[in-house]
Amino acid sequence: MNKKDKNFYDTYDTLFSKPPFFKPKKENNMQNYKKYIPKLKQEKLQKKKVLGKSSLSRSKAKPKKNSWKKKLVVCVVLFLPIAFFVIKEKNLAPVLYSEYLDVTPLKEAGIKGTGDKDFSKPLMLNVDDHTILTNRGYELEVLGDSDLEIQKEELSVLPTNNEYADYFSTAYISFYSERRFQRSVSLRLSENVINSLTESFIKNKRSFSKAYLEKEIGDVQNGYVVTYVKSPYPEITICRFFIFPDETGIWIDLNSLEDDHEELTEEKTLEEFKEILSDDFAFIEKNFVFKKTE
Repeated sequence: MNKKDKNFYDTYDTLFSKPPFFKPKKENNMQNYKKYIPKLKQEKLQKKKVLGKSSLSRSKAKPKKNSWKKKLVVCVVLFLPIAFFVIKEKNLAPVLYSEYLDVTPLKEAGIKGTGDKDFSKPLMLNVDDHTILTNRGYELEVLGDSDLEIQKEELSVLPTNNEYADYFSTAYISFYSERRFQRSVSLRLSENVINSLTESFIKNKRSFSKAYLEKEIGDVQNGYVVTYVKSPYPEITICRFFIFPDETGIWIDLNSLEDDHEELTEEKTLEEFKEILSDDFAFIEKNFVFKKTE
């Protein structure tokens, strides 16, 4: 086929070609909208169902909350009578409702320093085996089968007039009988023994803390403080104190092993306390000796 014939047929096909029998139609926007409406309706229905279920579940949960409140009220009603019964039986009412009382027994006994204070001159301690040496020419010797546990590295204090003078736990002393633990005693070092030796207990007619002076050792005032705390668990504490002229000093304290507290009253003399608490006082006098350093 030559070039002319080819051009002729191409022109013919272009002029006389038939249109297709079916032409795809484009969907208009209205048809798309109608198709999409059912989907929206289904989604709205599903949301309504979900909301309906949640509201039902909430309405069902309310009775549970109310039931917990009822249980709580029942527990409180049952617990309160039991609590009041325990308080009454254990005599805890004073502990809950009474006021605490702070007592300074040495002040109340009229004990004062006998010399001037040099606020630059400290009271210093040095522990040599079972002997506590002071830089004031006195020592406290610990006798018996005992172990000393020193609780502070720097064993020194300066005198003070501070009403709330500090004191420090200096040593913890354990006593044994045939190496079986018997009892313990605490040794304390104070800036001002008169101000810092205090007791605190619930204010009532039976509790007390009272100081008693013994004969001076050189220029050192010394004696005992007997404290009785009336409570559901009564406690008796005996303190042996040593006060230098500038009111610095040391003391030891221990808890009494006496179980009978009926005879303990604030009106008792030191001699009477030594008789009632004979084992405790004998223990102190046997195991602690305060004297001038030789």
